[in-house]
Amino acid sequence: MRIPESREGRIGCLLALAMVAAPFVALLFGVPAAMAVLAAGSGATAFLAFSTSRIAEPERKASLLMAAIINAVFALIAVWILISRVF
Repeated sequence: MRIPESREGRIGCLLALAMVAAPFVALLFGVPAAMAVLAAGSGATAFLAFSTSRIAEPERKASLLMAAIINAVFALIAVWILISRVF
């Protein structure tokens, strides 16, 4: 497997890794660590959806922007849970 050269490709790999790793991180290190991984994955998804919406066809642009907003909200909720658990 080779590492993607584009920024979006590397972020996509981070997204896949974060979504797969979050449950195992929760079991091994607890909820705060899992929330950090989940926030990174959701943030990566939001970034990819927003980046793709700029070059997408007009009929798909709205759904990609909605996906970006939803994932950004999930990332913020995960960060909020992380902060509330740590402090």
